[in-house]
Order: sequence, then C-alpha cells, then structure tokens
Amino acid sequence: GPSNDGKGGFGVAAALNLAMWAGPDMSWMPGDATIVGEIFVEYSKFSNESVVQTASALLGAPALHVVNVTQLEVAVSPKVKFNSSCDLQPFIIPIGLAFLVPSPPTNNTTYLDLGLVFGGGIDYKIHKLLSVGMDVRYTWSLGEAEMTDTSYLSAGGYVGVNF
Repeated sequence: GPSNDGKGGFGVAAALNLAMWAGPDMSWMPGDATIVGEIFVEYSKFSNESVVQTASALLGAPALHVVNVTQLEVAVSPKVKFNSSCDLQPFIIPIGLAFLVPSPPTNNTTYLDLGLVFGGGIDYKIHKLLSVGMDVRYTWSLGEAEMTDTSYLSAGGYVGVNF
C-alpha cells in the first residue's frame, strides 16, 4: 500500500498455544486433529518513510523526517492441528481476531485498528521438547484506523519449545 516503500520488511513474533479440544471428542475431524487456542504477538517493520512529525507540525514548522513504519499485532485465534500424535503436524488458522497498533498514527491520530487473521503452516517435532515450523498468515485490517491500511501478508519459520 501507500505506506510501504516497496522494499518489504521483517517481523519478530512470539506465540503461546493452549490445548482446547483433543482426543475422542475430535473423532468427527479427519487426521487425528487437535484444536489449540493461540495468543500471538508480533512486531513488524514495514519500511522507512518521510513523514511530518506531530511535534514539528504543532510548532508551525512542518518538516519531513524519516520514520519507521511499524505495527504491533496481538491476535487470538483457534488453530486446528492435524496428525497431532505424529511428529509432522500441518495446521490451519481458520479465523482469528487481531488488535493492531500502527505507528506512526494516521493524520487524525487514530492508532488502533481491528483485524482478522487467516493462515496455515506445518510443525515438525524434532524432540519431545523442541519443534521447528513455518507458517503463512494474512492479517486483514477492518479499517478502523481509516487512512492507514494495516493489512499484510507474512511468512516465516520458527523454533518452538514444547511444554
């Protein structure tokens, strides 16, 4: 979108998966499925942009400064993991709720947004206590921040601690 300079970005995230529904209760699902609740927190840096900073605009001397275009996302989602008794576990995130905080805020200083999260990926259990995986997620902004489009696609790998 207009807030991205076309060079992409990076993200750093942490998640906690809590078992919600598993075992014989899930017999109606194919592939030995388990449903976990995921709490996901991600910091993303999309680009560097020249923007008018609020302090200089208030002082009557608007000046352009290079500012990082970033976002904090906190999402809560159900995650359906298949083959939960095996080492290789594909999963989907059918839909989740995301709370988005873009920075810098929009021209009308709105800095909170809501969104929906969709995704999928795969986990591989290396050891009883350690997993590796990769996933792709799309966060779709509901547009509460008006002029700032906070929708984005992310993909990446991770290391997980199993406990």
